[in-house]
Amino acid sequence: MRKVRIGYIGVGNIFPMYLKTSRKFHILDPIACADSNHAFALSRAQEFGIEARTLDQLLRSDDIDIIVNLTPPQAHAEIDLRVVQA
Repeated sequence: MRKVRIGYIGVGNIFPMYLKTSRKFHILDPIACADSNHAFALSRAQEFGIEARTLDQLLRSDDIDIIVNLTPPQAHAEIDLRVVQA
């Protein structure tokens, strides 16, 4: 069975728990993350052994099956619309 490849948008306080929990499910494969603060995304990506991408790169990625939106609530609608459009 092929793993489901995950991309995360938003790497703040809740991100580590989502990433660590997803790794407990063998069908899930965390691939990349993005954040409005790209330097922070780079730092988190290195910390967790995944790739950092810009939001546009993540939305154009063919190696991502699911995007998890972990942005603050006030950013959800804008990000979710971009995800759906992608």
